[in-house]
Order: sequence, then structure tokens, then C-alpha cells
Amino acid sequence: MVVPKTPTLTTSTPHHSDATAPSGYPSIMKSAQQSFHTYNILIVGGSYAGLSAAVNLLDLHRGSQPRQTREPYIHQRQVPKHSIKITIIDERDGFYHLVGSPLALFDKEFANKTWVKYQDIPEMNGSLIKHIQGAVMEVDCVEKKAVIVDGATKARMVQSYDILIAASGLRRAWPIAPRAKTKEEFLSHIVQHTSSFEDASRGVVIVGGGAVGVEIAGKLKMLMPNLTVTLAHSRDTLLSSEPIPDDAKEKTLELLRAAGVRVLMNHRLSQVTDEKTSDGRSEFRLVSTMARRWWLAK
Repeated sequence: MVVPKTPTLTTSTPHHSDATAPSGYPSIMKSAQQSFHTYNILIVGGSYAGLSAAVNLLDLHRGSQPRQTREPYIHQRQVPKHSIKITIIDERDGFYHLVGSPLALFDKEFANKTWVKYQDIPEMNGSLIKHIQGAVMEVDCVEKKAVIVDGATKARMVQSYDILIAASGLRRAWPIAPRAKTKEEFLSHIVQHTSSFEDASRGVVIVGGGAVGVEIAGKLKMLMPNLTVTLAHSRDTLLSSEPIPDDAKEKTLELLRAAGVRVLMNHRLSQVTDEKTSDGRSEFRLVSTMARRWWLAK
């Protein structure tokens, strides 16, 4: 969601349809008039959408090709070029590559690559952009102000803006997404998480054969080949809700089983209990609708 400052900027000189794009990636807005107003752009969330918006705005401001366009970009050359200041608000101290979670959860070296601190991203070190580690608690779209709570001091501050880009995304639970706010804390959690799997003498059960469950099962078995990995799915085919051909789903099942993953189809988890063993250890007791039972070390 983008909330622009009103009134919005318009131009009475549209780009003509018969104009041709110059070769390569052209410099833009050479004939544009310079405006002395500085637009303060507030981006809530520094993940894929928020960071992409920031760097593409920087490209446009510099008069260069936006880095995520596939074709040469044709610009409105009569639109005035404005000064900008970009502020990214995010609770984390860096960008986390969420798509890499299935491997990062079990590979400490790879996990280190999935979290890049904002201070280590070259574009974040310029004078036009800054990061505030904190959370946006309130937004006044009439007054164009946001209330921000600093992540470290918990102090409240008010940030004025001209344009607000809401890119806060979803809050997923650990371990699918980190609950850590710093890279150091995240890597510490990964070490603890990995150790718990190394100690899983009775194996691991992954419930759900969708895209995430399939990838986690495959990555876990690849990295810990001696671990008993079971994937339980409630349907008769894996990836049942994914818009992919049936032969691809069948091939996925074939490859998982060839890798040594136990795949149980038509098994819906019906009960999970936390029990104590005779020697005082904690175990999970799982029961499926097919009356299959597992006991797993906690």
C-alpha cells in the first residue's frame, strides 16, 4: 500500500506512444526541471518489498535504469526531479532471505549468508537513505506522521513523511521465520535449533507435504543422512495445493523416497502430547488419523 502526499503530481505532457527507447539503459529526465522540495519517504518493513522499493527509488532519483526492470525503462522526461530522503523502519538489524529458511534452519554456514545487516548493504550507506531499528505503532494519514518505537531504548518518536510505503508483510512463527532482531541472536538460535535435531535419536516427523514441508524434509535428510526423517501428508499426493503438473508431484515423491525420507500419504495428525519417559526425559507422542503412532525426543 502506498499513501501519496496530496495533491499528487501530474504532468500535462504525456510520453508519446511513437517514442522509441534508446539502446541500453538510458539516463533519464535530462530535460526535467529541478524541484527544491525534499520528499520524505517512509518505508515500513525492510524485507523484499520494502528494500526493493527503496533501491528502485534511488535508481530513479539518480536518473538511471531501475534495477528490477527487464526492459529499457521509458520515463516521463517532463516530470520534475525531486530531492528525496528515504527512511526504512524494521525491527531487525538486517535483511533476512526468508526463502532460504528450509536450508538455513539446519546449515549454520548457509544461515550466516541469509541475514545481511543493513549497514553491510552498500546502498544503505548513502546520504539519501537510513534505517531505524524499531516498530511503527501508529500512522496518522491525515497529518502524515508515524509513531515509531525504538527497538533498543523503547523510546517513542514521531516521524513526518510525504509518502508512506507499507511493506510490513506477515509475521510468521519460528522456525519458519526468525524471531531474533539481530544477526547474532539469529545465529545463536540456529546453533540451538541444529543441535536439537542432532540429538533426535528417535527421528523427526514433518507434518504437511506442501512446498515448505517437502523442502524441509529434503534438506534435512541431505544434511543429516543418518537421521530418520518422516514426512506425513493428509492428501494422496504431495504438493496437493500447488499449481504444478501431476508428474512433477509424482517425481517429488519419488525423489524424496530415494533420498531416504519416509513419506506417509493420507496421514493427518490428530493428537500431540508431551510425555515423560521412565528416565525423566521429555518426548512427544504423535497420533495420526490412520492410527499410526510416533514417539519423538523433545
